[in-house]
Amino acid sequence: MLSIGAMGSGQGDYYLSLAREDYYLNGGEPPGVWLGQGAQSLGLTGMVDAGALTRLLEGFHPEENGGALIQNAGAKDHQPGWDLTFSAPKSVSVLWSQADPQVRKIIEDCHFAAVKTALGFIEETSAITRRGKGGHIKEDAQLIIAAFEHGTSRAQDPQLHTHCLVMNVCTREDGTSGTIESKLLYLAKMATGALYRAEFAVLLEKGLGVTVERKGSCFEIGGVPEDLMTEFSKRRGEIDMLLEEKGYESSAAAAMAALATRQTKTFTPREQLFDEWQETGQKFNWGPEQAADFLREAQSPLRDPKQEKEAALLSAMKRSTDEKSYFNEREFIRYVAEEAQGRGFGAHDVRQISKSYLEQSPEIVPLGVYKHENLYSTREMMAIERSLIHQVQKSKSQFHEGVSEQVLKGVVGARHRLNEEQAAALRHVCDSGPGSIRIVSGMAGTGKTTFLDAARFAWTLEGFQVHGFALPGKAAKGLGTGTHIKHDTLHRTLWNLESGKLRLTPKSVLVLDEAGMVGTRQMEKLMTAASKTGARLVV
Repeated sequence: MLSIGAMGSGQGDYYLSLAREDYYLNGGEPPGVWLGQGAQSLGLTGMVDAGALTRLLEGFHPEENGGALIQNAGAKDHQPGWDLTFSAPKSVSVLWSQADPQVRKIIEDCHFAAVKTALGFIEETSAITRRGKGGHIKEDAQLIIAAFEHGTSRAQDPQLHTHCLVMNVCTREDGTSGTIESKLLYLAKMATGALYRAEFAVLLEKGLGVTVERKGSCFEIGGVPEDLMTEFSKRRGEIDMLLEEKGYESSAAAAMAALATRQTKTFTPREQLFDEWQETGQKFNWGPEQAADFLREAQSPLRDPKQEKEAALLSAMKRSTDEKSYFNEREFIRYVAEEAQGRGFGAHDVRQISKSYLEQSPEIVPLGVYKHENLYSTREMMAIERSLIHQVQKSKSQFHEGVSEQVLKGVVGARHRLNEEQAAALRHVCDSGPGSIRIVSGMAGTGKTTFLDAARFAWTLEGFQVHGFALPGKAAKGLGTGTHIKHDTLHRTLWNLESGKLRLTPKSVLVLDEAGMVGTRQMEKLMTAASKTGARLVV
């Protein structure tokens, strides 16, 4: 996985304090190494020097007494850089913890090679610096990166990962220097992480002969015991426990939980840690001996490269339009890279076949350039959108019977909490007139739940059957709690419609909450169901 976080002042000291040349004997982690074209242009190679790193993080030249490389060098408000952390899947770290030194070195080399490949993608596609008045001139940036390999989580479990400290100082092709525009780093995060995993997966299969199995957007090595992986996931367990205790689910909440449960990282010699980890492995009957047997018996799967690439492209094309009707090259690369895991091809092939497919496939529809990026859709998605728009236009030409004016006046009069805008929204979704599709847009806190509860009351008085739903289960539950509308998830509702368990009539009302999260395919299915039966759809 890949995480990105802005570094704070003095944070580089933390990584330097963990890095030691004699890390196998005296604890800590391996020394850092310089990466990036910007580092090369400044003559930075090999191990990271503490003084050079500190000066660069402050915006100065790495040489002692070197001058400023950026305008606000040394200022308190200077952003030092960004920590891009590449983490190996848990099964890889578990195998690494149980293997002999030779196998560990192969795993570390595969991991580091995948990290460098991913950073190369970032530097080639998403490293930008500005110059000129107001920074209106954009140029390619040559990055300066200090990479620190770490082998443990804060809970002292095996967790192979590399912190790549991207300096907020870069060099340009003409030899000048400047700062980084960080927005593109974050936009490229998902594609970069996926390319790292795709490259890592294929290198592991080639280097160790193991079989990689895709698990969601990530991968694991097939055959590594699940119970041992769980045992070595105490840090994940701490985060999950806090999330469950607080009732949170989002990725932002997970990030906050990770900070809240963070422990101080301690210095323990790696050799001691390997001894402890392998003792744990033996308790689960999967220690060094079983790991060695596992690797001796491992056989890389036979695959048809052409078929695997074609299958990955088709899946990626569909996924690219699951949530929205268009995508850019970076998003497409992400999906192809995720599909590549367990199919036997890595980052170079992912980028090559992605570019070729977008340029040559008859299924791809170029949409032009928007905000300096080429956008694409698919012929299937264009047809779905035409169908969706056709149904909306058709709906507008047909009269739809709603709630009577007498009932609406009574509900508005009885609901004293409704303000003028909420009352207007109530009439819009309930009254009779052209169009069975009614749309309401409102910011959080503007009272959508209040007016929908009143609308539910009005519909019920007129004999309508009201069904509420939303894409996330939590949102569906919130809709039901606030409005007393019978609710379910969008996926369950669509399944009920397709299976005939939910039958619609002109006296049916479908209320879709958080409609902006719904993909075009799902929205078209809803509109088709409503259009065929004369039901009203409120989004």
